[in-house]
Amino acid sequence: MKKLLAVLLLMLSIETYAQDSLYHIFPAKDGKVYYDTIVHVNSIPASQLFTRAQVWAISNFRPTLPASQVMDREGGIIAFSSYFDLPMDAPMAFGTSSTDYRKIWITMQIYVRNGKARVIICDAAIEGNIYEPDSGYRKNNGLIWKLETFNEFSRRQRLSGREIAANMDYFRKVHGSFKNLLSFASAALSDRSAAEF
Repeated sequence: MKKLLAVLLLMLSIETYAQDSLYHIFPAKDGKVYYDTIVHVNSIPASQLFTRAQVWAISNFRPTLPASQVMDREGGIIAFSSYFDLPMDAPMAFGTSSTDYRKIWITMQIYVRNGKARVIICDAAIEGNIYEPDSGYRKNNGLIWKLETFNEFSRRQRLSGREIAANMDYFRKVHGSFKNLLSFASAALSDRSAAEF
């Protein structure tokens, strides 16, 4: 019983979300996608946590890290915008489908202090890239939209109910990917990196 209580308390201390949600899927703050996790790592100095966060960010996002990233060791702040690929099978007319090779854009912020770190994922957006299997053609349709504007986007693009349902299923996958990112970042901050040996 004590172990179960300890595990529950640990889970609550690691993962804290804002009170409201978006589409009953994404945690939100002020109507925008917002993930916020506090990682408690007792007796680890901020400089060491910063190194762990920096090694994790560079090793996982190096190909997409922009020049405008923030890596402020003295202030204990790492912030960058990046993306990861997460394709979606998009329903089309007459029961056919095509693959939308979507990129999920995010802003990730990591704040470190002695003994703890805060990891935030915000500014989530989707960029669509349709693949047409009949022609083998892949095109960037130029659509990049913030997750919180999906209702407006679906009305403007006149999406059918079937397409909206497929997007909601896809959003659940995106949510799972965001939770995995938070877990990976938390684990990287909790574990000794190769740079520390």
